[in-house]
Formats: sequence, C-alpha cells, structure tokens
Amino acid sequence: MQLAKLILVAAGVLVALPAASAADHAPRNLEEMRATIAARGSTAAARQIASDPAALELLASGVTGGRHEWLEVGVQIVGVAGPYVRERLIVAFGRALEGDPESVLAASGVPLNDVCGYDPLTLMSSLPPCKTLDRLLAPRLSALASVKRADLVDARDACVTAIARLKADAPNRSCTP
Repeated sequence: MQLAKLILVAAGVLVALPAASAADHAPRNLEEMRATIAARGSTAAARQIASDPAALELLASGVTGGRHEWLEVGVQIVGVAGPYVRERLIVAFGRALEGDPESVLAASGVPLNDVCGYDPLTLMSSLPPCKTLDRLLAPRLSALASVKRADLVDARDACVTAIARLKADAPNRSCTP
C-alpha cells in the first residue's frame, strides 16, 4: 500500500492513510473526466464537478470548444447535473452551437430544445429591451442557417423552432417592450 501521509495521533500512535486515488479529486483534464464517469457514474461525477469550480470551468470550456470528445462528456453530465451545472453546460452547448453547429447537432444526446431555446437574457441582472434578445439570438440563427447536411436538417429545424418559441414568449417573460 502506498502511503500518502503519516499522522501522529494524540495518543502517540502512528496512523497510515492510503494515497488519494484519482477518483478522490475533481477531474483536471478530458481523460480524468472520462475515467471519473466510468468509475463512479455520471451522477457522482456531476456532483464532484459541481463542487470544484476549476473542474466545472474545464468542462464548460471543453464543451464550448465543440470537439466531439468534450460534447460527449458534456452530454453524460448535463442530464444528471444540478441546476447550476446544467445551466452552465446549456450555455456552453449554445456557444458551441454558434461556433460549430454541425458538431453540436450531430452529437447524440445534446438537449437541443434546451440549448436552442435557452434565453440569454437570464444571465442579465436587469431586463433589457426585447431588441437585445434578437441581437443575442442572431449568431445562433446565423450558425443554424449554415447547416446544410441532410442528416441534420430535422435537428436544425427543431432548433430554429425552439428559438422562434423563445422569441415569441420573450415579451411576456424576459424583456421590456
């Protein structure tokens, strides 16, 4: 057994503690995230990521980058994560959608209705004019308009529909006229 620490207890007894395993700390890279999910399951990994801001930032940044490997890990966490981590990942998937819509639309398990219909005004502290919402959604719509792959048309159209619903609901919900 590898020893990580020796602790002198008040009674003068020496106690050996085992070294921390990789599963005992929050993941610090893609491979550690995958290993944590494989070893502990998505729910436990999501709790661990939620408790470590650096791990959450790593995951959100990875998902935002749009690489298939990160999108795959993000999908495994977003469905079981608590509200804060889930929202951070929805935003990250949305940013990835703006940068590489085909990768996001093609990734199995991305909650597209939530990603496409996410209201960016929820991140603002005061209610701006509704025109702000149109400006914030423009990159999403522009990215989706560039998707031409036949196998992604249904996902693209569903995403555009979610955005249209968001825009239609916005005056009643999240912005001032």
